[in-house]
Amino acid sequence: MMKTFITGTALLMVSTQVWADASYDRAIGLLKKATDRLESAQSISVNAVATLDEIEPVDEFKIKKTFRMEVRFKRPDKIFATKSGDENQRAYFDGKSLTVIEPVQKKYAQENLAGDIDDLVAKLGSLNIEAPLADLFLSDLSELALKSVQKARYIGTSRIAGRNCEHIAVRTPLADWQLWLSQGDNTFICKSVITTRSLSQAPEYEVTFGEWKFNTEIADSMFVAQIPEGASLVPFAPGTFRSTF
Repeated sequence: MMKTFITGTALLMVSTQVWADASYDRAIGLLKKATDRLESAQSISVNAVATLDEIEPVDEFKIKKTFRMEVRFKRPDKIFATKSGDENQRAYFDGKSLTVIEPVQKKYAQENLAGDIDDLVAKLGSLNIEAPLADLFLSDLSELALKSVQKARYIGTSRIAGRNCEHIAVRTPLADWQLWLSQGDNTFICKSVITTRSLSQAPEYEVTFGEWKFNTEIADSMFVAQIPEGASLVPFAPGTFRSTF
């Protein structure tokens, strides 16, 4: 009886390990396809609907905020992002300066920042701007994404916004990512959920993407800041501008 139990347990352990390895490999393969495509794109246009958890500092209520987003991006040094709903902002970067506008409250902040998108992303933290999706536009996205993975699992197939998608889960040192990736050769992200384990109550940032347009013409005028008349200039202080893209 003991021999049978031990043998059966050993076979189960081997079978489980093989499944786990196959699940990891499949998830990593899909992740690499998606990040390679984003990294190789010279321009990107995409709309999305996002839901963000905000943790109140006093009573620690978890508040849901929802907004629509629009992002236009052109390598090496241009990005425009806007969101409207529970939060309203517009952000412009033209390789020379970053401008973030809050149109409802008529305030804006501006910083001279010469460089490309990688330089911008590196600077966001010091400007007190949270932008969880900014990493998607890095020039070395695929390498960085794969290096940060501690665990990965293929979950299965799902249907998101009328599209057949492959669902994967990835663990990094600070957060868990769930990604729903389109089926086929031209992989794109259908949906993303970031769970920040390192913060109290593990807040989530969920984004459902619309149609992705890759390598289409985007006029440079899209990235020129349009500051509302009468808007007040304010510093990039903590809590002033958050989750711009």
